Amino acid sequence: MAFDWQEYFKLAEELCESKSEAKIRSSISRAYYAVFNISKQIIEKVDPFEKAPSLDAHKWLIDYFNKSQDKFANILSENIKELRNARNKADYKSPHISVQEAKQALKLAELIIKKLEKFSQKL
Repeated sequence: MAFDWQEYFKLAEELCESKSEAKIRSSISRAYYAVFNISKQIIEKVDPFEKAPSLDAHKWLIDYFNKSQDKFANILSENIKELRNARNKADYKSPHISVQEAKQALKLAELIIKKLEKFSQKL
């Protein structure tokens, strides 16, 4: 049985409640990877021949939704890109990440997951 990536999102919510900046940063990362892997599962279910490349799978995912003729998929692409930027900031760039930034990222991740559920039902 496949791993339930929603569990990563639940973990992100738990981590976000901490006062530890490491956990707050990790919450953004876990939220992003929940979205990333849920997206990959949907794509692979819909198009079994479409596989994420070993290199730059993150860009592939964003491009997959962006190249669609479906405007809803295009919006998903932009949302995922925004969340990826938040994850990159938390993992690599910012000298400080606030709880507010983490909560915004989690809110965006939750929105994307709901949109992904709708998107997968349309297919």
